[in-house]
Amino acid sequence: MIMKKALAKILLLLRRFLSFASTSQTRPTGSPPVITFSYAQEKIRPGDIWRIYISASDPDGDMSKIFCVIEQPGVGRYRPDVIWLKKEMGREFSGYLHLSTTSFRDLWGVTLTLTLTIEDRQGNES
Repeated sequence: MIMKKALAKILLLLRRFLSFASTSQTRPTGSPPVITFSYAQEKIRPGDIWRIYISASDPDGDMSKIFCVIEQPGVGRYRPDVIWLKKEMGREFSGYLHLSTTSFRDLWGVTLTLTLTIEDRQGNES
């Protein structure tokens, strides 16, 4: 129960910066986005800030969103969040996402997996 509450707080923090969106049902065409660099610490302690660095490019220049999904063994997959990219970021994107764990002292021993997927306006995914 405590873990679920802690993860709910984590997701609420992420949702400050993200919004939920549905995926496209159309058949993708064109070139998919390419993640050219990514890095995140494998382990963090409560109180650390978890930074996920990412760079991506799209030859078509139509990257539109980054999907973020957190999974926890024994709990399952949490509702995905989406970062919408500005149109001028459609060709190149570089930056980082962050998750502050300041108030989550009960994260010791918890394993979380974050999966990032970049999608373009035609439905192609990285």
